[in-house]
Amino acid sequence: MTAKILPKKRLELIKCVVSGEKKASKVCKEAGISRTIFYRWLKRYQQSQKKYSSLVPRGGLPKDWKLFQKLTPKDRLLMVSRVNSGEAAAKVCKAYGISKVTLYKWINRYNKSSKEEADVLCDKKPKIERYYNQTPEKYEKAVLSAVCHYPELSSHKLVWVLPQIGTRPILTNHGVQNVLRRHNLTTYEKRFAYAKAYHRPTFVTPFFGALQAVLALVGSQNPFARKVFVRSGIFGAFALFAVAAFYGAASLSRLIFGASSFTMSIGLIFSFISLFFGMFFFLYSLKSYLSIAIVLSFSRQGDGEEEKEKGSLLSRIFGISILRENDSKGNANRLSANSGGLRPDLSKITLERNPFVSIHLATYNEKRVIDRLLTAATSMDYKNYEVIVVDDSTDETIEVLNKWKKHPNVKIIHRTTREGFKGGALKRALEASSPKTEFIMVFDADFIPYPDTITQFLKYFQSVTGTLDFGNSLHHPSSNIAAIQGYQWHVLNKSENWITRGVRSEYAGSYVIERSGEEIYAGLKQIAGSVYMIRADVLKTLGWGTSITEDLELTLRLYSQGYKVVYTPY
Repeated sequence: MTAKILPKKRLELIKCVVSGEKKASKVCKEAGISRTIFYRWLKRYQQSQKKYSSLVPRGGLPKDWKLFQKLTPKDRLLMVSRVNSGEAAAKVCKAYGISKVTLYKWINRYNKSSKEEADVLCDKKPKIERYYNQTPEKYEKAVLSAVCHYPELSSHKLVWVLPQIGTRPILTNHGVQNVLRRHNLTTYEKRFAYAKAYHRPTFVTPFFGALQAVLALVGSQNPFARKVFVRSGIFGAFALFAVAAFYGAASLSRLIFGASSFTMSIGLIFSFISLFFGMFFFLYSLKSYLSIAIVLSFSRQGDGEEEKEKGSLLSRIFGISILRENDSKGNANRLSANSGGLRPDLSKITLERNPFVSIHLATYNEKRVIDRLLTAATSMDYKNYEVIVVDDSTDETIEVLNKWKKHPNVKIIHRTTREGFKGGALKRALEASSPKTEFIMVFDADFIPYPDTITQFLKYFQSVTGTLDFGNSLHHPSSNIAAIQGYQWHVLNKSENWITRGVRSEYAGSYVIERSGEEIYAGLKQIAGSVYMIRADVLKTLGWGTSITEDLELTLRLYSQGYKVVYTPY
């Protein structure tokens, strides 16, 4: 093995290490020798006065030592030139230690090439399109078909969606990995793009060509084109409805007044009155079905795509955007404003700071649940907050609250009258808030907040607006998000009887489907009176109303001033 490296090359390696240009380990790796042999050469070189001769192999150079030399393209070109100039091929082969077969192979390659360069004489690697034991083509097609239908599956799971022979898949995990590697489908993103391109429809008929043009118009990035299409569709539907209503009314009049008896006319009138009011329930159910379709369409578009996607047909029709972008800190992905609350995973978001939060609780005769509420409210995993209870009770609730007066984070305020109802109580709590309060949370007495509720709401604020600094409006004049509304989990006794089960179903349909749909298509989201966080600067500016529906009144005042509410079911 050592005879392959000539003394001249050994000397170059030693000088490279002695000069400090490269480390001995790197030199040995490049030369393909062990460090033991290298240090043996180095010791012999340092102890001998004849530096070059000390590196000659102990047994001397073999007679055919040139066979160990690897000829460079320039050497090969020189050999070809000598033969082409008339020199004997046998003499050239003997001088360089190669066979005539190899030499004539180089001569033929050089003569057939149009380039007169040494590069045409470089070593070539054989091109093998298919190995003898490679996966059969029909098996490869089965793997690619599985990738098209299940791009989210890993190679381990793709094995079990392949056809089987007996009880065993046609390929093992190793075979599937080889197929994925050959087609450059080793990552989820590449498989997803391959599946998307595979399922892209091709329209060949004029009808489907026109339909494709309409879909392209709906999904275009031009808001004017989308607006024209949507408004034209609404106008066409309204016109069709008006024509149908006119002819229906005419037919109904002929049917009623042309009845055989007065009793039958009265029966027809009541029947059509019932159908008329039932139509409103039918239209409301259509609205619910549409909300379900939008929410499901949104949920199928995934969470992991930080790149721009066209989305589903519903998202393109309504202009719904779920594009993600980096926030100002660059450490989290921020959703666009019309879908900011529908984000289940906030683990990647780190709060830029911990602002002071004030929790406001308005209670009235809540002796059964007030102790449970305060236990949860004072057990948050957030340090910078306070709890203010404004109580209008006339029962034993006052005695329960007296036990909490000594708590350092709790303020108890008792009102002798119910003036302004809940809005009046919250107004009093706002006046008693700490001057350093930046965010305010409101809970009903029958709600139990989680320990991380404050942290989650603050993360949503930071995710949607990109900041938690709202004290100076000059710094963030464009931030119009005033409140985050959460899901009211009033389901502690959800399976106790048919009433609680009905209430649970109503809350699930309203908070999970309808409000989520409103968040997706950027509709007006109402503050629900409980489980929400609102900016203190906005609330101090607008103040609380004293109507019995203080939450709806505050919502309308927020939107009238240009603010918005974000809803999250999480």
